[in-house]
Amino acid sequence: MSTVYAVKGDRHGGRHVLNTRDAIVKRRAFQTAGGLSGGKPTGEAGKLRGEYFEAYCNAVEAGGGIYYVVYSYKTPIAWFTDAGWMVVDQWFSTTSTAHRSVVVNALAVAGISYGEVI
Repeated sequence: MSTVYAVKGDRHGGRHVLNTRDAIVKRRAFQTAGGLSGGKPTGEAGKLRGEYFEAYCNAVEAGGGIYYVVYSYKTPIAWFTDAGWMVVDQWFSTTSTAHRSVVVNALAVAGISYGEVI
């Protein structure tokens, strides 16, 4: 059974953000009190629209599919497939922008490159 990180909030620069970053890089399930979560795809597309929605659906339908998704509330903001990490560059809210920053920073600190859905 995989470890689920129950992270109390996402205080910037604090221990909780470090645990969240670790969970993202290792693609482990986690849930913060602030609406950021990661794990297996739920099938929900949340607020994704246009080319973002298409890219997500195409990845879900692809042979390899999506193995791991990071959600800001119910909206996928990053996902991992056979092709690697994809990060959405679409504005949803101030909170989602902060959540995206946590993902981008986690990948950058680990030296992991990613593509952007633009």
